[in-house]
Amino acid sequence: DSADLGVSRLHADCVRNDPLSGDDIARLQQRVGSRLEPIVPQVAKLHPQWTVSVGGPNRALVQLATRTPAAWQAPTLNQTWMSTPELVALRDRLVSMALEERLAMSGMKASRGQQLPAAAVIVSAVLDLLDVDRTVVSYWGLREGAILDAYGDTALAFGQELRPASVSRMERQFSPHTIHDAHVAGLAASLFDQLQEMHHMDSVARELLVYAARLHTIGMGVGFRGYHRHSAYLIENSELRGFEPAEIAMLASIVRFHRRGMTDSSYPPFQALDADGQQRARRLAAILHLADAADRSLDQSVKSIDLTLTNGEVTAVFKGADPETRREWVDSAEAAFRQVFEVRLNFEGIRIVDSF
Repeated sequence: DSADLGVSRLHADCVRNDPLSGDDIARLQQRVGSRLEPIVPQVAKLHPQWTVSVGGPNRALVQLATRTPAAWQAPTLNQTWMSTPELVALRDRLVSMALEERLAMSGMKASRGQQLPAAAVIVSAVLDLLDVDRTVVSYWGLREGAILDAYGDTALAFGQELRPASVSRMERQFSPHTIHDAHVAGLAASLFDQLQEMHHMDSVARELLVYAARLHTIGMGVGFRGYHRHSAYLIENSELRGFEPAEIAMLASIVRFHRRGMTDSSYPPFQALDADGQQRARRLAAILHLADAADRSLDQSVKSIDLTLTNGEVTAVFKGADPETRREWVDSAEAAFRQVFEVRLNFEGIRIVDSF
């Protein structure tokens, strides 16, 4: 169904005051209710869990409602979640403020300041009627749907199915070491599985670790010195499709800290993660650090790494054709591993040299 509940239409019809008065809010809510209540029982039978929000006013609401103290947001809000309580809190702020106050809000666009309180009332009323507790932003909307319909393209990929293609595009465009990246990704996945009893992370974390490994050298396409910082920058700003903004922050943080450990917690994407996300980023970066150290020579001589945990220490047994690595690489990996997992890491089966 399509309802004539656009913000511009309802603002013109229902709003008389700035800030919004109680009567303004009641008129907006009454209009939403009268239009949607006939179809709510049909929707309820489908047991909806959340809604998809499209269009400029919705994006503006989500940007304001989810803005963090760290002031970092991905370049695109595509797949950003906003909870109904977050929206209600924002609505209550907006309807109490005059236009001048709204325009002074961090992240508020001048073009949205006039109508955004009405938008917040309308959207919160919709979510209340549908009895859902969150909404997710899509940057694609009616126009993109019309174009796809015109071309008869209905076999669209879901968000998670877009991930491999997005990562492959970045690899092709920037990475000079795709063989190394793929090998490190395999080693990292194996280490993740073997350390399950220590980190207790889920399959989503494993997936992000693999993608981070595949992208950890893309910064070399910009410059070799400090390439991990370049890699993180590209991940932040390349609008990888299929990933939520929090997952972009996670990927960037893993790659940013995979070489020297968590040495700069002021990194904005890392700060934007919640406490659990930051802990995951630290652990995944340490695992990637070890996997990368095993193939820093770029020769894939380390075919696999077997981990054993005894007496509070982890021993990494390297398997391969006479593998060799530099002392500074394994020392750095051991320090990062010990910092995160609080156990000592020992190495066997690999020749450690001071230089090649």
